[in-house]
Amino acid sequence: MSIPQANVYDPFAAAAAAPQERNPFVPIAWPWRVAILVFVLVYRVLLPGAQQLLWPGSAPLGAERMALDVLYEVVLFAPVIFYRREWGWLHPLLFPSLFALAKAVLTAPGQLLAPLALFYPPPDTPLFHIALEQWAQGDIARAMIKAKLIMVLGLLSYYFGFFLAPRPRVPRVEHFPARAAAPKALLVVGLSLMLFVVFMQMRGGVGAHLASFGLGRFRAVGGLGHFTVLILMGTTAALVWFAVDETTTRKPLFWATAGAVIPISFLLSGSRSSVISTAVLFIIVWMIRTQKVPAARGLVMGVAAIFLVGALGALRESTYTGTVDWTVLTDVNVAEMVAAGQEEMQNRGESGAFVPLVAKVPARVDFLYGQSYLAAIFFFIPRAIWEGKPRGVGPMTNAYIYHDEAMRPGEIITGSGIPPGALGEAYWNFYYPGVVLIYMLHGMFNWWLAALLRRNAAVPAVWVVYALTLLMTPTSTTIVGWLQSIIPGIAIMYWMGVLRRRPRAVLRHAAA
Repeated sequence: MSIPQANVYDPFAAAAAAPQERNPFVPIAWPWRVAILVFVLVYRVLLPGAQQLLWPGSAPLGAERMALDVLYEVVLFAPVIFYRREWGWLHPLLFPSLFALAKAVLTAPGQLLAPLALFYPPPDTPLFHIALEQWAQGDIARAMIKAKLIMVLGLLSYYFGFFLAPRPRVPRVEHFPARAAAPKALLVVGLSLMLFVVFMQMRGGVGAHLASFGLGRFRAVGGLGHFTVLILMGTTAALVWFAVDETTTRKPLFWATAGAVIPISFLLSGSRSSVISTAVLFIIVWMIRTQKVPAARGLVMGVAAIFLVGALGALRESTYTGTVDWTVLTDVNVAEMVAAGQEEMQNRGESGAFVPLVAKVPARVDFLYGQSYLAAIFFFIPRAIWEGKPRGVGPMTNAYIYHDEAMRPGEIITGSGIPPGALGEAYWNFYYPGVVLIYMLHGMFNWWLAALLRRNAAVPAVWVVYALTLLMTPTSTTIVGWLQSIIPGIAIMYWMGVLRRRPRAVLRHAAA
């Protein structure tokens, strides 16, 4: 008996065969696509190019760096240029770049006035990076060119994996109604809040816990990751509840629950972006369900995010003195909060650590040969059991790239981390072949993820998996965070009955 071809699912062919089929990625109307492309063309290509021609400055290789910037923007936004109707806002080819574009605009809204800068010469500042402080201008410029070429190589490898690599099988997930979703979600949230209270008492209170971040987050909470995973299960349970019950937005109890769980991630880890990332998860699920784009709401939330990041950043900085200054949350200085939020988000770009990394590897710093990925492989082992468990690539970047420490095999790095991004980690571990292979695999995985949602567009359980996975990048840090959320999420959905094991006889009949 032959296996039917339906087992190999092509979402693009399916969409072409059924144009009336619901598009779970939320289609982008042509005016939005035109607006995006015009903005990129004007602000990312024409204005920087004109400024380079009018005011070239003294920094070396300016024209070459500008040409590569243009090439990168063209490759990055190629899915918008060659848009297909079966794609949309939430498609893996589009959402990460569009989300980064929106974040960049909200981070620095002053860039919208860039056309005025053409009439005034910019300050002729030399190329500088704190990790390349003693380097000559020409060497820094060549490192920037090398970094940009690797970024283009990574994108092309990703597209190859998405469009041309072998297609993994896409399962069909059966939809089951939830069993007591609200009580079960509230039970998990309640237990996570109780554990949070106990954990804070162990730490001497919220103030003492936050104050300990002044010594560095690893020194403060190293070995306590298992508590974090259990506590954050409340957030995952709230997300599952939101996905399986479309009436939650009309329930004050749900909003009270969301308001309780969203700040916990910051209070646990001191990560300001975690609050925004959690809100984005709920927005993704809402968009899949309603097939709408929260344009006005998204703008309000984006502006609020800048203030929030600035306020939480000021609170975090107050811990460097060993105490917590809670007055920064009440003594609101709008200008300072906006400036702090913009600076914080701008410093989170992966190119910040990426440039010095490619400048020093392998000439001055040896390859890692997969060492940083061990953190993702052994994430499930508590550090209290294995004190020397490998850490992610961020602490290695801080020690070996920024501070030029000698690499010592088996050394436990206790300093803070500076993430170099997925490209930097792939390059540092396996050089150019690593960039090609890892990003090709990432493209294959995202094709499977998109096909999974396309084939199961009406299954809320798949919405949750998709939302938790959409912004995952192939770096050890994000992979660990993804595993810590996706595994509890699937367990919670099985408990609620949204996912159920099918009898083997049924599976054999379906494959026959």
